[in-house]
Amino acid sequence: MAVTTIHFRYGGNRKMRNVFIFVLVLFSSCITRQSKDRFRNTSFCFAPTRTATVKAFSSNGYYQFEQVLDYRIGNTVKGEWEPKTSRFKVNMVFYPDGIFLFSYDVKNGFGFWGSYYVQKDTIYVQYLNPPGSMSNGLTQKKYKIIDYNTLELLDNRDKSDLPEGDKMAKFIAYDALPDPSKSWLKNKSWFWCNREEFKKWKAGQKENY
Repeated sequence: MAVTTIHFRYGGNRKMRNVFIFVLVLFSSCITRQSKDRFRNTSFCFAPTRTATVKAFSSNGYYQFEQVLDYRIGNTVKGEWEPKTSRFKVNMVFYPDGIFLFSYDVKNGFGFWGSYYVQKDTIYVQYLNPPGSMSNGLTQKKYKIIDYNTLELLDNRDKSDLPEGDKMAKFIAYDALPDPSKSWLKNKSWFWCNREEFKKWKAGQKENY
């Protein structure tokens, strides 16, 4: 369990502050049972004997979305809100064994680990914030396979509300992806469909070091 240090700049009851810190650390460090069950009791659990490789889309690189964020910022001089637009890239990795990496940062290898499975032309993904995050939220998304190099985000909202760049992802070949065996999620027994398979895999990992 991660340890979080908080510095208070105001007075107050020391006991209440300690309780607040304990609760914050508890909720920011532990994965809930509900999140665990949404992996091990569903099609999102990991099984090395169940290949997720599909020839219709690529797994030797990452898919990249161009996200468009519209927001408003306060102008203190004019005393009004001004509209702003930011554009940024979001990368996704689909490993052949069913491991998924969302918001992959090519420079530092960071991302949110999860899993995926495929039904016909649709990819279902689920990823989880790592332990120690301020939020341990679990997110599900689905994408349509357009062709070998293109995926489309399927969203519950009216598609007319989504900018075109927000819906389509293009494939970028890349041969230096992070090793999924070193991800924190794959090293959790509750992520696996079969705990005995997890134990065998874990023992093999130790032998390789």
